[in-house]
Amino acid sequence: MPSSRSVAVVGAAGTIGQAVVEEFVEHGYSVTAMARRKSYWPTTAAYESVDLWDKQATIESFKRVGSHDLLVFAAYQDGPDVGGIVGPNVELMKNTLDAAVAADWNVEHVTLYQGGKYYGAHIGPFKTPAKETDPRIPGPNFYYDQQDLLEQRAALDGFAYSIFRPEAVCGIAPGNPLNLFLIIAAYGAICRELGMPMRFPGTKAAYESLYQVTDAGLLARATVWGTESPNARDQAFNIANGDHIRWKDFWPVIANMLGVDPGTPHHFSLADRMSGYGDVWAQIVEKYSLTDTPFNQIANWAFGDFILGNGYDNVFSMVKLRQAGFNEHMDTELMFQNLFARLRVERLIP
Repeated sequence: MPSSRSVAVVGAAGTIGQAVVEEFVEHGYSVTAMARRKSYWPTTAAYESVDLWDKQATIESFKRVGSHDLLVFAAYQDGPDVGGIVGPNVELMKNTLDAAVAADWNVEHVTLYQGGKYYGAHIGPFKTPAKETDPRIPGPNFYYDQQDLLEQRAALDGFAYSIFRPEAVCGIAPGNPLNLFLIIAAYGAICRELGMPMRFPGTKAAYESLYQVTDAGLLARATVWGTESPNARDQAFNIANGDHIRWKDFWPVIANMLGVDPGTPHHFSLADRMSGYGDVWAQIVEKYSLTDTPFNQIANWAFGDFILGNGYDNVFSMVKLRQAGFNEHMDTELMFQNLFARLRVERLIP
């Protein structure tokens, strides 16, 4: 049944944002996708260009589209270090919330996304399974600052909120290279073209540790649930597919899906070794008549080094989410199969 409510998705061109737009559209919501550029996927959602760095321009954008009941904040600014990204990401969120007030939006609910860095996954081994009640760790962390701002503004402006903490969100959003799935897909395509095995590039410890990922579609469905369920009001939830993998078992499975030999693990830096293969990527695009996606928009190799180099278990507890009423899950092997199939249909990989 179509919903009578409206939702604005800020950061709608990202991996999370595009999936969330698709899901709300499918549920019959009136959706406005707000970003500096349109998403890769065609959608019936309205589009509004917005530059969150320009506060006044953001207010004008919000005024043009009119009041929305729901606000999903999926914008993110990357940076060279954990301290340096605090200020910019807090500013993006503050400008968004300020614009909603200045444009007289009657916002009922705001959704925010965090991740494993909340538990210190970017620093070293952390307590597993990580629970939403785990204490914060010392040092700069933009997730903490954004959450503090959200809670303050919720009390001041009178909206409810939900926070989701996924790990390694996997989806298809060309132009967003901070995506483990697209990194693996590009790496596999290049290795196959060059007749090389797709060796696991991370450490031995990472090869053997437990890891988890989050399907972007699953996260999008949880987002819709979070706006509708009273059990999600003013709560933070971990969310991942629900199973766990060890790369030593799963890497050969992925290689087989891509039609390439997994070879034997060999620790090296993707950022150092793969950044020079732009010409090979261009040859692949031409040879197989693929969609012409610039090499630097397909994969952020340094991000791949970070994810595949974490030599410790990465496990979240999903008990709180299940008890609150969201019981969906995703088989990670099936997720990769489906995403690779979609990449081929869209002519993004051979």
